[in-house]
Amino acid sequence: MLPLFQPDFPSTEELVPFLKRIELSGQYSNFGPLVCEFEKLIAEKFSLSENGVVTASNATAALTEVLRLLVGEKPLDEPAYCLLPAWTFVATAQVVVSAGLIPLFADVDPITGVLTPQIAEEALLCKASRQIRVVLPVAPFGYPVDAREWDEFVTKHKLPVVIDAAASFDKVTPGKVPTIISLHATKSLGIGEGGLVLSGDSDLLVRLKHATSFGFAGSRVASSLGVNAKMSEFHAAVGLAQLKRWPEIRKRLFEVRAWYDDFLYKIDGLSVFHNGETGATSTMNLVSRDYPARKIIDGLERAEVAARIWWEDELYRNQVFGRSCIGKLPVSEYLYHHVFGVPFFSTMTRANVSRVCGELERILDAPARQQLPTGGCAGQ
Repeated sequence: MLPLFQPDFPSTEELVPFLKRIELSGQYSNFGPLVCEFEKLIAEKFSLSENGVVTASNATAALTEVLRLLVGEKPLDEPAYCLLPAWTFVATAQVVVSAGLIPLFADVDPITGVLTPQIAEEALLCKASRQIRVVLPVAPFGYPVDAREWDEFVTKHKLPVVIDAAASFDKVTPGKVPTIISLHATKSLGIGEGGLVLSGDSDLLVRLKHATSFGFAGSRVASSLGVNAKMSEFHAAVGLAQLKRWPEIRKRLFEVRAWYDDFLYKIDGLSVFHNGETGATSTMNLVSRDYPARKIIDGLERAEVAARIWWEDELYRNQVFGRSCIGKLPVSEYLYHHVFGVPFFSTMTRANVSRVCGELERILDAPARQQLPTGGCAGQ
């Protein structure tokens, strides 16, 4: 079986110098020297001040705490909604509920699959708009993020925004709006588990740092609500080693993507999910114009090629999340059933890619026609 993904991690030899530093310091967590150095290097990468980055144990915990801080700690006296895309990973909806909010699903752009500021503005015209307390856009599968366009939205509508950019490590332009990046093992810069919060709002990030450490702010007495969501020194060690390797990892990911481009253009009825022209991503997601993704996956797996619908839980149909929607969701419904991932990792060979595309061409030899919807934005 050709695997869907293989992590690209530092060797033992590459990790040893950082592990020795942990041993010498005797500090294994609680914002140790390696975590501080990792945050500093990340801040430099994104041209932020040193206090423009906060690390966390994982992106889900970071996103939950940021949402909670943006909404506030006072009990809510009426239903409070978080506007989010109907097409997204289950973690996005889970954090909304964990933060004490009700998910309110809106459709996404038919080309990019993104909840845009324009769609969000249309959603604010719905009857539940006065109960929308925060907006949570998602960058699907490493889509480029420019947080500054959401800064304008916040200024105009006086409504907080937090961006779930889990897979967009190489494609983020930070702004004041907090942007969360995942460092999970499946991401382009993977460290096993971990998360980053980028923002020009230094006050929010100070509060977030306290919130990820039980609400402690310089003493052993909690000054606010909080949890334990700190990054460990061991994960920071992997992060520092990965940053050294990042230029080579990035180069290889671009090379594999180029090989896919060489073969995929020949296959009728299939296109690469739009994720921008620049920046490395950690997955290869395709859109089938005609065949349901599940049938294609079944065909690939019979040929011993792994494939997956990464976002298979149709959240707006799942009672766990309340099923609160704005209008109809034709684009999201289509994408749930027609977007799927094929093998993509830094150590793939051109022969591997040729094999995947050959099987796809065989499966899609005679597709029936079904076009992508061109409408379906919130409020229509």
